[in-house]
Amino acid sequence: MEHASLASRIVAYLIDAVVIVVIILLLYMVLFSIMSTDIAVQLIREQTEIGLNIPSFVLSSITTVGYFTIFESSKVWRATPGKRFVGIEVVYEYGEITFFKSFLRNLTRILWSLPCIGLIIVLINIVLIADSKMRIGDILAGTNVVKKESASSRNYLIRFSSNYKLLWDALAEG
Repeated sequence: MEHASLASRIVAYLIDAVVIVVIILLLYMVLFSIMSTDIAVQLIREQTEIGLNIPSFVLSSITTVGYFTIFESSKVWRATPGKRFVGIEVVYEYGEITFFKSFLRNLTRILWSLPCIGLIIVLINIVLIADSKMRIGDILAGTNVVKKESASSRNYLIRFSSNYKLLWDALAEG
């Protein structure tokens, strides 16, 4: 399988970012229509010393991690709309990507939105992708982003890697 290029990953992320912003705006509209005006204004103004709005941070983090986790762990999609548009997908080195593996992979996205730390994490990810073709989340979850292949070759690779893992486990035990 051929690794996805940094450019294709960036384009996919930009597409997904637009979709996520629309989802978050819709969620805000729903929440603010339910809340009283005073509570809504107070939530918007609530900030920590470092300028982080906690309610917005929590809502955007849950939405972002949920969006990527649900799409990437889907047996049908295996990719977000942005990744599908550019023809790449997330794969797990030993078979199908599970919900937990996708969640673990995307949990690091929360760090991206923290002031100062986010910039450092993004720069580290760019260096890792340029070198190993994997970002921090991929390393933690054992996943990779690759160019999409035909279903038959993908199924063969999944069976091959599953058998390899079983053989490796048997050798490690004995």
